[in-house]
Amino acid sequence: MNKKAVIVIGAGGHARTLLGVLRRMDVPVLGLTCKDKARAGQLFVGVKILGSDEVLGEFSKSDVGLVNGVGSSGENHSLRRKIFAQFKTEGFSFFSTLYPAVDIEEGVSLGEGCQVQKAAVIQVGVAIGVNSIINTGSIVEHDCVIGDHCHVASGALLCGAVRLGPGSFVGAGSVLRQGVQVGEGCVIGAGSLVISDLPAHSLCYGQPAKAIRKL
Repeated sequence: MNKKAVIVIGAGGHARTLLGVLRRMDVPVLGLTCKDKARAGQLFVGVKILGSDEVLGEFSKSDVGLVNGVGSSGENHSLRRKIFAQFKTEGFSFFSTLYPAVDIEEGVSLGEGCQVQKAAVIQVGVAIGVNSIINTGSIVEHDCVIGDHCHVASGALLCGAVRLGPGSFVGAGSVLRQGVQVGEGCVIGAGSLVISDLPAHSLCYGQPAKAIRKL
C-alpha cells in the first residue's frame, strides 16, 4: 500500500471516520468532494472541501488515489457502488483504509478500496471483494468469502465459511452461522440471527432471519 495523496469522496459521517483512519495511517489527504457545491472551500474536520465530484477531473489519475467516503445503510447503499464503478471507468484507483493494529491474519485477501474499521477481526483464509466495508468491532471468521460492494456493519459476527454475495448488507449486531450462504444484494436487518441460506435481492431479519420481501 503506497502513501500517495488521496481525495475522499463525500463529506458526511463515514467520510469523517475515514479521515481519522487516514491520519493514523499517515496518508496525505488533498481534500474532499461533496455533492453540495455550496460547501466548496469550507473545512470539514480540518480538511478542505474542494467542490463537487467534477473537480476530480483536474487531478492526475496516476498521482492521486480516491477513498470512497460514502457510507451505506440497509437498502440505501447503491450510491457507494455507483461511485466506485464511475471513477474506476474514468481510470482512477481506490485506496484501501485499514485501521492501524486492526486484527487481520496473514493470507487474507482484500480487494481494492476495502475499508476495515477499528477493532475489527478478520481471520485466516478470508477473501473480501472490492469496495467493501468491514465496520467497527465486526468479526469475520476463517474462510469467509465476502463479495464486492458489501457492508458488514458494526458488531456483526460472520462465523466460519460464510458466503456473502456481492452488494449485500449485514446489519449491526447480526450473527451468521457457519457455512450459510447469502445471495447477491441481500439486506439483513440489525440484530438478526441467520441460521440458513438467504435468497438474493431480499430483505431479511429476525431470530431466526427470514426473507420478508424482495428488493
